[in-house]
Amino acid sequence: MKQLLLSLMMTVLLMGGVSCKEKDTAFHIDLVKYIENSYTQSFEESLQEGLSAAGLVAGRDYRLKTRSAQGDMSTLSMLIDAAESSKTDLLITFQAPTLYTAIQRAPSVNKAFTLLQNPFILGAGQSDADHMARLTGMYLVPPFEELFGMMEECKPSIRTVGVIYDSGNDDSVYRKNELERFVNARGMQLATVPYTAQHEIATAAEALMASHPQAVMHLQDPAQDVTFPALFKNASRRKLPVFSVVFNMERIGAVIACSTDRKEIGDQFAQMVVRIVQGADPSLMPFENDRALRKRTGYNRTVAADIKLTLPDSLINPAR
Repeated sequence: MKQLLLSLMMTVLLMGGVSCKEKDTAFHIDLVKYIENSYTQSFEESLQEGLSAAGLVAGRDYRLKTRSAQGDMSTLSMLIDAAESSKTDLLITFQAPTLYTAIQRAPSVNKAFTLLQNPFILGAGQSDADHMARLTGMYLVPPFEELFGMMEECKPSIRTVGVIYDSGNDDSVYRKNELERFVNARGMQLATVPYTAQHEIATAAEALMASHPQAVMHLQDPAQDVTFPALFKNASRRKLPVFSVVFNMERIGAVIACSTDRKEIGDQFAQMVVRIVQGADPSLMPFENDRALRKRTGYNRTVAADIKLTLPDSLINPAR
């Protein structure tokens, strides 16, 4: 009898222990990057700051897991599969290859994307408001209009522009095509050289010089931190200017860099994520972009003087 009572008491205690165990109510976020660069680092910082500013505490209100495919597509697929199988509450995708893979392999997971230009060519939807379920995000639009306005004021005049792009990345191809549209509209010519992997970038940058461009354009894409040094090295040897739509590139050699402030874009995207963590449905959230955000223009007088390029007076002396 005593043994029976003891067994019953142990059962009650064990059941009580199970019921008293705290349930994990934190919101689980998986952040997957195709490759790391200066933008992914800045956006991660903005995300952490945005969650904290909203009063959300890591470990209590949310759990954030960050992983990078290091530019490898097979690794990227495995990371997306892992997020899908873990039934994460939100999958954040940085860069076009990550969004495309997530659309294909994790349709049942809520997703938020950024750091790409055109989500629609990746299958994300028809418009900002008409998009696939379980998905929202923010895309970046290069300020070609503003940058070309300044390029046209430079002396000597520029009639041929060169660019390299990732032919295996639909978003990069789209960006190149958009650039070509702007170039053609101004009666200029565009010389292009594709690459398909990071180890081909140096060769592509050198091959571009064979087209004898009068200037080089640096585009924003996952490999932007690798493409700029390669382009600048080859352009500098030939005293050619490099223009960029990537934040802060004037600090390392671009004669003019025009972009949306990287921090402002990251902060806006962070607010989208905060709304989802607090209960918003990504399916009902329109896509956003950075068109309305303030553009920042920087220039490098030292490089311009070295290659004998006269920068626009409207840029150097904006108060006049």
